[in-house]
Parts: sequence; C-alpha cells; structure tokens
Amino acid sequence: MTTNGSHKSTEWWQDICDLLTEDDEVIFSIDGLPENFTMYRENGDWASIKQAIAVCSKSKVKTAWKYIPFRYNQQDIAAAENLSQELGIDKFTISPSDRFDEGTQHLMPDISKLGIRFQSQQEFKQNIAKQVDSKCQKGSEHFITATGHYVPCCFIADHRFYHKNIFGKNLDLFDIRTTKLTQILDRPQVIEFYAKIEHDPISACQYNCPKVS
Repeated sequence: MTTNGSHKSTEWWQDICDLLTEDDEVIFSIDGLPENFTMYRENGDWASIKQAIAVCSKSKVKTAWKYIPFRYNQQDIAAAENLSQELGIDKFTISPSDRFDEGTQHLMPDISKLGIRFQSQQEFKQNIAKQVDSKCQKGSEHFITATGHYVPCCFIADHRFYHKNIFGKNLDLFDIRTTKLTQILDRPQVIEFYAKIEHDPISACQYNCPKVS
C-alpha cells in the first residue's frame, strides 16, 4: 500500500493494519520534512501522517518512507532519513522522478548536489529500467487511483494515457467503492489485459511503462 498517509484517523489505520500481515508493506510517500513536504503533496497533513506511522510501525506490517527529491527538498534527505528512523519506519528509499515537464522544471533537483546514490539511481532508470520485468506482469502488485479506481499500475493511470485505455474509459467497472477487488480482477477486460501481458509484454502495454517506452 503506497500512500501519503494524510487525513485518516488512528482508528482507520488500526483497522487497516488488522487486515494486513507481515507480508504486506505500507509505503508513506513524503517528499520533504514536515515543514515543507506540502510544496508537492498539497493539502498534506503531518499530524495525521505521524499518527498513521505510529500505528503501522507498531503493527506486524513492514513500513517504508519513499522520498522524491525536488529542488526544495534535496538538502533535507539526511534529516528525513533520520526522522524516519526516529518514527520507527523500517526502510527509507529515494525515488527519483523523471516526469518533469515545462510546467515543473522549477521543481527539478540539481542532480550534481545529490550525491552518488541519487546519480546512480538516475543512471539505472535511464539505462537499465527497460530491461526490468513489469510489476503488473507478475500479478503481485496493483494500483488504486486517488479516486478509488483500479488499474494494473500507476503508469496506466498517468493523465496522458488514462482516458485512452480500457480502465479510464470504463470507470464504473473498476470502482472499488462499489465492487470488490477480487470481482474486478475477474472482469473480462482485466483478464484479457493480463493475458496479453503474459503472452507479449512488449506490445501489450504501450502507455508509459519503462519496459516498453
């Protein structure tokens, strides 16, 4: 489960953790420190995030803090990692973004100032990622959009492709508020999608997957 963690009660998180096991992981996407992460995560709420982390870190689920470097937070990585340890989070990961465009160039970090670790991750994404098997192909990870709709992965939900594919065109069929996830996975459209991925992943998904881009 990947989430910013904002605006849910302690009781809500306890109910979630009661449903999860030690094989599950809750990943908190927090891009900066409490005082500046909302520059990207607009309307984020640190108080409720901290409550969520407290509940999850005391449960049997694994926890991680995923951090996207931006120009405004690139100097805060070490401090954020230290904070994650203080809060009891199991793992801190840096997740570089390559989705900057003309409207977001001001947010792009200065790669030269982020150290070898960040540069090596950028190199990995540019030179190796196309060889990595798609996560959706294995059927072990799925993605729920902020509006509560199922898609096989976050790339398909990208605004450039979402309403051009079967998932964005048929929102009612993939609404987890009205249909159980197990029922959604049994829909013919989903079965056909995964069958194509299994047979020929290169031609099956031409949206924004690193493997086929």
